[in-house]
Amino acid sequence: MENKLSHRIHVPIYRPILVLGFSMLLLCCSQTEEDITNLTTGELNEIRSAVINRFNAMIKYAEAGELENILSHFDASGNGSHIDGGTRYATFQDMVDSFRANWKIKNQDYGIPDTKMFVLSPIFVTVTSTSIINTTSREGIVYKPRPWSVTTLWMLKDGEWKIHSFHQFTADPVPVEEKKEEGK
Repeated sequence: MENKLSHRIHVPIYRPILVLGFSMLLLCCSQTEEDITNLTTGELNEIRSAVINRFNAMIKYAEAGELENILSHFDASGNGSHIDGGTRYATFQDMVDSFRANWKIKNQDYGIPDTKMFVLSPIFVTVTSTSIINTTSREGIVYKPRPWSVTTLWMLKDGEWKIHSFHQFTADPVPVEEKKEEGK
């Protein structure tokens, strides 16, 4: 026979703990960048402007298929995390080697990405972005639009914002099937 009294005693004890934990999570997540960083609004705006300009430049290079210019936005000497799809690269150089060996992009169109930025400190900023991209390969193959998302951790190093860590996902490219004309 199940002890219903013990069940009633345990459930109410967990509820206040869960409510307290959820409340603390909301409180922590509701802090502003000013609260977390102790930077003024002007300082935050300056950081946001510098980072979004670098991020947008990187996207423009990606749209033009310019791999080396994309890679110039990364901190090559850093020990960041570099993940592309399901592959986690042990080092930045491993990612570079893989990208150089497999890069076949002639151009891409990211449309208008949905981009969010959060200043973590005077020297670290996180940027996340999602979009639907259209890609054409160097061989002229046009791919169906596919989802893309990226999270980057930017670090101010020697006066320049560089990507410390990079986590990206893009759906596999699927060529657009050309419609065959009837009667041929």
